[in-house]
Amino acid sequence: MITISSEKYNKPITVEIDGVIFYVSKIGAGTQLDLSQLVTKITKAKTDALNLTATEKDNEEKIAKAMEKVSGLLKEFENTFKKLFSDQNDGKDVDKLFNRVGFENIPKLLSDIYEQDKANNV
Repeated sequence: MITISSEKYNKPITVEIDGVIFYVSKIGAGTQLDLSQLVTKITKAKTDALNLTATEKDNEEKIAKAMEKVSGLLKEFENTFKKLFSDQNDGKDVDKLFNRVGFENIPKLLSDIYEQDKANNV
């Protein structure tokens, strides 16, 4: 008989970053789907915004609304990544980490965390 525990597949990774302990979840299928759908929405919203010209006042308002939509979608994208992180400080350390590292570098940080975890658990 083979006995396997599923705990290792769902257990958050404990990682120390700049002296602060974080618990990082692995990206699951639901998160991947959310991110994929957001990328599609962001791309469409950016394309729509770029296709507008600011020659009329009406278009200026449309451009502002389109950029506001892009901004909101980018925030939603960031929050999807933030859900993967937790700390012992009600999320305040997660916010500081995202501000310090920069949202554009969070996927790289996650990659580093997952690679190191995989290397440690071989």
